[in-house]
Amino acid sequence: MSNCPSLATPPSCTIIGRRVGRPKGFRRDDVIERALVLFREQGYAGTSIQDLVKATGSNRYSLYEEFSDKRGLFIAALTRFQSQKLAEATELLSEPGPKIPLLRRYFESLRERSRKCGPVNCLVTISAVNLASGDEEIAACVLQHFAALVQVFERVVVEAKATGEITSPLPPKSLARALINAARGMRIIAQFEGLDETVIDIAETTLALLEPKELMEGGS
Repeated sequence: MSNCPSLATPPSCTIIGRRVGRPKGFRRDDVIERALVLFREQGYAGTSIQDLVKATGSNRYSLYEEFSDKRGLFIAALTRFQSQKLAEATELLSEPGPKIPLLRRYFESLRERSRKCGPVNCLVTISAVNLASGDEEIAACVLQHFAALVQVFERVVVEAKATGEITSPLPPKSLARALINAARGMRIIAQFEGLDETVIDIAETTLALLEPKELMEGGS
């Protein structure tokens, strides 16, 4: 069974190991947040335990007691990262009103963040995907996050279909997966300067495919 916690689990839950003998002043949430920053900057392979000791202000013993090893701390940081991204998407896409403008804002927010942060924003995700091929627990975390995002986008599509805003005959889940796939591609391309028009084109074309009738009429 995977030890990857539910994305709804509070960040303070124990992910790896048991809580024993932590030194006074050890704050788990702070350690995870600082480790997350480091993993985002350097990736998993580029981060050593000594790097984590220095970045978190903890000693090696404390990190091993709380997280077992570097992998355990990475899983905690990955879960925190995924929870943050899921919360951001849920908050934005749950706003009342038409859904296509919300999806457009979501795509725009990805473009802006990627342009400002560059490849740093993706190193946690890239590391997780690379590790997942040989690590069932990390693979479970990646797949769980994807499934949670699909649920969020699927709800948006269902609501938009009910109001006639989305007219595509494809199933809501299929459209949700397509939207997420487009978003991931945009995030990668947006890191390169001079490709703003390409990113915008991907977003607008993806949204247009949700309304095939209007797309066909516009091109006739």
